[in-house]
Amino acid sequence: MELFTGLYSIVVCFLIIGVIWKLVSIPLSILALIFSEQFTKIYLFVISMIPLYFMASCTILIGSTIKSGQPSLGLLIIGGLTFVIYSFADIAQKIGEAQDPNTYNIIHNQYYGLLAMIIFYIYSIFNQNLVMNLWNHKLIDLINWIYNIPILGWVILIIAIIYMIYILILFISIMTVIVMPKR
Repeated sequence: MELFTGLYSIVVCFLIIGVIWKLVSIPLSILALIFSEQFTKIYLFVISMIPLYFMASCTILIGSTIKSGQPSLGLLIIGGLTFVIYSFADIAQKIGEAQDPNTYNIIHNQYYGLLAMIIFYIYSIFNQNLVMNLWNHKLIDLINWIYNIPILGWVILIIAIIYMIYILILFISIMTVIVMPKR
């Protein structure tokens, strides 16, 4: 039950971070229009890594404190897999929607950022000082505040359960592609 509660908390964090980031990324993307083309590529790559950082950090913070302050290795592993699957699927969806080659290349480079975030996640499991900062704690406080709004909390509960099922289906489909022999 503890594992389910922790995973549910992680998925709620992913949902809320995703919504917040959609709202924040619009003005940041418009700001990219004033930069040169090469700097725009770097700028868009860097701002695309910000939500991945917060998702990885929240996963570690939740996995580290779910059992009365003691780290839950099972939750950290399952939370990490959920983070990787969610991020991989999000990038793959953006690549599928990309229309011009320039946008495709910018989004395709996010795989390198995801690899960097996976390394960051693994390292942060052993050195949690990297995620113990004011920004992450304020984000967790904001997520808890949003989640505790009476009607919105129930809506988030329902969406999170559906989203957990979606991530599980993604995981099964990815594992099926990896495990099944090619014909």
